[in-house]
Amino acid sequence: MSSPNMSAPNMSARGVMSTHLHNVLVNWTNKYNCKQVITVVLKKYDSDMEFYAITYKWIYDKTQPTHHPFWGDFIMESTGETLYRNHKSDSLIKYLVMDDEELSKYSGHITPESYRINIIRSISNFMEV
Repeated sequence: MSSPNMSAPNMSARGVMSTHLHNVLVNWTNKYNCKQVITVVLKKYDSDMEFYAITYKWIYDKTQPTHHPFWGDFIMESTGETLYRNHKSDSLIKYLVMDDEELSKYSGHITPESYRINIIRSISNFMEV
């Protein structure tokens, strides 16, 4: 997994400031032979409301082109989520982008891979529509 990649804020024409926070590569190697790129951008609107724009991109092994932790699950039908920024979502993002070694310090008796699956599912439950 790569380290956080912060960029300078970018102001769009509609009064939305975007700051690229993270771009991480997750290796799903225990049960799945694929990788996932997770990108997190913080968007701040003129109203001072802040949202995380989270995108997921899958990189598949050539022998199993559709095999990933959410295969057949509605969560991965989309390419990402929009999440209102608050203390809870800050925490979800923090753990989502953690590398497996660091995440294993917080995941208890389950694997970092399983813990990250639960984080992604949680994020989908809190997403903005």
